[in-house]
Amino acid sequence: MMQQGLRVVTLYSGSRGNSIYIRAGDTRLLFDAGLNCSALCRALREIGELPELIDAVYITHEHKDHISALDVFQRRYPVTVHMAEPTAEAVRCVDYLTVRHAPLFSVSERCCEVSSFITPHDSRMSIGYIIRTDYGNVGIATDLGTVTEEIAESLAYCDSVVLESNHDVEMLRSGPYPPALKARILSDYGHLSNDVSSRVAAYLASCGTKNIILAHLSEHNNTPELAYAASRRALDEAGYSFVRLEVADSSKPTVLI
Repeated sequence: MMQQGLRVVTLYSGSRGNSIYIRAGDTRLLFDAGLNCSALCRALREIGELPELIDAVYITHEHKDHISALDVFQRRYPVTVHMAEPTAEAVRCVDYLTVRHAPLFSVSERCCEVSSFITPHDSRMSIGYIIRTDYGNVGIATDLGTVTEEIAESLAYCDSVVLESNHDVEMLRSGPYPPALKARILSDYGHLSNDVSSRVAAYLASCGTKNIILAHLSEHNNTPELAYAASRRALDEAGYSFVRLEVADSSKPTVLI
């Protein structure tokens, strides 16, 4: 059931493209804008929202699967975009509508406050976000190779969290990727495995998180069933069977709350 005043939806999330929609009161935000403008607008309309009503877009980092729709979307629907300065140097966007920040920043929107935290990932700069609202707090942590103490502290006590669960380690190791790419994904600047994500999920539940959506699943090295099973088992074994757990679809919206 949707918490009154707050809506969290992954529009799509995976290897090809990522975008998250959050509505708090009358404030409508996007976090990342992957795939293409047509897909992004179609996903918004599918959940009953209009692209032209988006108040702002926040970008995590410059990799294509997070920004490929941004340039066209921003030109078609003039909207303020927030990102870290190192990211802005690598992203094609409309200058006068783009706010470049130091990596750690905070922005007050009408019905919420958005603040960033640094995530370890192999990009110029990668950040996650905390969205604080009167209806509950939301954390976004995708594209990170490890969960640092600072990240854990940032996500603690979020009511809802979008958490990366990128790969099954055995699928990755036995899969077709070249050794260098496998090593990159498994590194502290790569992506979180199902096993690591499951432990993080249990930790978050111990801090009060009630809703978790597993995101950014690899289409070659993971399955929704494996990702879900790992985190569901960890939550249940730790006594948090009441925590709602979802897996983000790679091509259509998935509603968390």
